[in-house]
Amino acid sequence: MKVRYYVFIAVITLFLAGVSLLEGSGEEELEESKILVRGEPGEGDKDVELELTVPELEETVTYQLSIAEREYNEDEREKLFAQAVKEIEESFPAEGETISRITKPVQLLSRAQDGLIEVEWSFGDTAVILEDGSIDASKVDEKGTLVLVCAQLHYRDYLYIYEFPVCVYPESLDGMERLMKKLGNYFEEKEIQNVREAEVELPKELEGHVLNWSYKKSYSTLWILGLGAFAMILIPWYMREKEEKRRQERKVQLEMEYPGMLAEFSLLLGAGMTVRIVWEKLVLSYEEKQKQGKRKKSEVLEQMKLTYRQIQDGAGEVSAYEGFAKRCEAACYRRFTMLLTQYLQKGTKGLAETLELEAAQAFENRKNLARRRGEEAGTKLLLPMIMMLFVVIAIMMIPACMTMEL
Repeated sequence: MKVRYYVFIAVITLFLAGVSLLEGSGEEELEESKILVRGEPGEGDKDVELELTVPELEETVTYQLSIAEREYNEDEREKLFAQAVKEIEESFPAEGETISRITKPVQLLSRAQDGLIEVEWSFGDTAVILEDGSIDASKVDEKGTLVLVCAQLHYRDYLYIYEFPVCVYPESLDGMERLMKKLGNYFEEKEIQNVREAEVELPKELEGHVLNWSYKKSYSTLWILGLGAFAMILIPWYMREKEEKRRQERKVQLEMEYPGMLAEFSLLLGAGMTVRIVWEKLVLSYEEKQKQGKRKKSEVLEQMKLTYRQIQDGAGEVSAYEGFAKRCEAACYRRFTMLLTQYLQKGTKGLAETLELEAAQAFENRKNLARRRGEEAGTKLLLPMIMMLFVVIAIMMIPACMTMEL
C-alpha cells in the first residue's frame, strides 16, 4: 500500500514539474531575442510578468507588461468583413428557407467571426421583423412584404454596412397547426368580448372540422401504482442490504473484541476460578461499569450477559455456551465454546494455558484484520484522490495555458 502512495505522489510531482517547465519554456528565447509575440486577433491582451535586470544599477525588479492583441491590416479586414457577410447570409433565414422567402423567425447574430465583429441590425420603417428576430404576422401581406435589412459590422473603429432585401410571407400552416392558430384567435376574441360572463363556450366546429372536447386524462393513479410497485421491490432489497451491512459490522466488532475478552477470561481462569464463576464475574463487572458510565456497550459482553441469564434460569451450561457461539456467528467464538465444552466434560485442567495460546493467536488475527480494513479504507480513498489530482491539474494548467508564450 505504501508503494502505491509513493508512486501516486511521484506521478503528481513529475506532472507538475513538466507543466512548470512548459510554462517557463519561453524565458530562454526572450533572453536571446528580446522579442515578445503579440496575441492573434481575438485572443485578447496578454499580461506578461518579466524580470528586469540593470547590471549598472545592480538591481533586479519585476515588471508587469500588458501587450495588446494584433490588429488586422486592411487586406485582412476586407477578408474578415467578407467572411462575416457570408456567415450572416447563411445564418439569417430559418432552416429550409432563403432570404427570398421568409416565413419563420430569423436569427440575428450579435457577433460574428468568433466574436471579432459586433453586429447591429435595423429593418427600415416596416417593423415586420422585430428586434428579437420574430415576425409580426399582422403586418405581413398575403402576397409578401419586402423588407430592407441593414447590418452594421463593427471591428474596432472600422465600420462596414451591409444591406440586403428579404421578402416576408405569412407562415404557411397545414392541418393541426393551422387549426390551433385559428383556435387561439377564436379564444382571444371570445375573451375580449365575453370577459364578464361566467361561462366560456367551446366551439363545436372550426375550419370545417368537428371538434370533440373532453378533460385531459390524469395518469397520476398509474404513476402512484407504478411507484408503489417499485417501492415494494426496492424497500425489501434495501432492508436486506441494510440488515446484511449491520450483521457484517456486528461480526467485525465481535472479532475485534474477541482477543480482549479471551485474555481477561484466561487470566481469571488461571487465578483458580471455574468457568461459570469467570463468566459471572465478567458479566457482573460489565454491568457495574455500565451503570457507572465507565464502559461502552460491548457486543460480546451483551451476548455473555444473555447466556448468564439463561444459565441462571436453569439452562444447562453446555447448551447455553453453544447458543452463545451461534449468536456470535464467528468461527473464533465457536472454537472458544468448543474448548469450554470439552474441558467441562473432561475437567478444566490445562484450559487456562490453552486459552492463553488462543488469545495470542486472536491478537495476531486482530492485527491482520485491522491491517486489512486499513487497506480497504485506502482503496475507498483512491477515487477522491484521483478527483483531487484532476483539480490540481486544472489549477496548474489553466493559468499556465493563459500565460504561456507561444
